Amino acid sequence: MLGVTRPIGARQLPINQRRILIVGISGAGKTTLGLRLAAILRIPFFEVDSLFYGPNWTRREDFPAKVAEIAGQERWIVDSFGYCEVQSVLAPKADLILWLDYSRALVMRRVLSRSLRRALRGEVRRDGNVERFRDWLRADFPVRWAWQHHHDRRRFFLNFLRDYASQGKVIRLRTPSQAECWVIGR
Repeated sequence: MLGVTRPIGARQLPINQRRILIVGISGAGKTTLGLRLAAILRIPFFEVDSLFYGPNWTRREDFPAKVAEIAGQERWIVDSFGYCEVQSVLAPKADLILWLDYSRALVMRRVLSRSLRRALRGEVRRDGNVERFRDWLRADFPVRWAWQHHHDRRRFFLNFLRDYASQGKVIRLRTPSQAECWVIGR
């Protein structure tokens, strides 16, 4: 079973660990953690959904090229893992993979709250799209996706990350307080 493989905190990361991939189900807090780490570590942050989605939720044709461009950089923090380009190109280049493996109940509270807020306020996402209530009917809408795929994604992460964990590259964070302790180095 993958555990917290190293107790080291974000501020004490060795200089050679400057390619960080943050993974977890929709609503776990990947973007929030990524932005926070980017500010602390002064490393460029990339939100994969912003690279993937074009206008009206269409896939951007330049997505694979953007991922390859990021992979070639010496320093990056990337939030997401749901795209094969990220799995096959960025994961092998990552020095550290943070897995936000939170309970379904917590994830659902977060993703539901975020999606309701965005829909009610008409907030524009970082990718330029707006979540509307009619979008909730889509199978890939974050609330539906998180509910339907929480257990499947956990199993996927356990299997996919096993080799990276054996190399000491994975930190599995099971609660927000555990993530907070890791960030501040306790």
